[in-house]
Amino acid sequence: MKKPFFSIVMPNYNSSKTISKTLDTIKNQSFKDFEIIVVDDHSTDNSTIKISHALKNYKIKLIKLNKNGGPAKARNIGIKKARGKYIAFIDSDDLWFKNKLKQMHFCIISNRANVYCHNEITKSLEGKKKVIKNGPFVKDFYYNLLTNQNCLSTSAVIIEKFFIQKNNLFFNEDRSFFSVEDYDYWMKLAKKKARFFFLNKTLGIYNFTEDSISSNYPLHYKNTLNVLKYHCYKSKNFKNSKKIYDKASYRFKINYYKYLILKKKDLFKIFKVIILVLYNPIISIQHFKKKFFFLLN
Repeated sequence: MKKPFFSIVMPNYNSSKTISKTLDTIKNQSFKDFEIIVVDDHSTDNSTIKISHALKNYKIKLIKLNKNGGPAKARNIGIKKARGKYIAFIDSDDLWFKNKLKQMHFCIISNRANVYCHNEITKSLEGKKKVIKNGPFVKDFYYNLLTNQNCLSTSAVIIEKFFIQKNNLFFNEDRSFFSVEDYDYWMKLAKKKARFFFLNKTLGIYNFTEDSISSNYPLHYKNTLNVLKYHCYKSKNFKNSKKIYDKASYRFKINYYKYLILKKKDLFKIFKVIILVLYNPIISIQHFKKKFFFLLN
């Protein structure tokens, strides 16, 4: 049996509100050489029924787990079951434009890389939209990802399966990485010297929903720090681990304190911000200088 060009891997957990639209955007792709692998993470709603109905008479692998393991476990199972040359990830509440796979196919055959990523429109809970430009690729990309935060989005990423297999790279299933296992994965790819290519085209929509993991900001913040600690300390990648961690965690701490001040009315965190700025004067200057120039542009 001929192997498909793309294997589309989608975790599902109780996504009955969104999964039909997501699957429709896959079925309606203008490029048809793909397989769909949905890994259901022990859902308790009727989303698996909707999957079966939406993909009736359509090639699909629906894998049902008998225990909830999180999106990392679901993606890992999807990777292992994939037959395609390239693995495209999509979350069950995101959307692809009709020409996404066609554009990415052309991008892949025209460039030499292991990881490909495009831009997306983000849609907030309030319905506000904006274009997020992922990337760019820079020298020492591993260090850049660590100290300048995540610049890839899971539903916009396509990875060469051979590179994954050769380096035995899978998502970390530990609960302390929950909701940021993708950020950790991009860093693992970069550390293995994967070649990244960023296509400057907007080909999908990244939705924030009330049920999405990333909407739980306190958990997301806590686990982001866990990922940074792992790469700065436990992985033993750097001699000056504390200095690197302070730089890597600074923007996340500032943004989290800002969230607590504005959303939770926790004015005590103003003193936390002041202490953080005074404790890291050079990093603070670099951070706010970058913010200032971003606003100017």
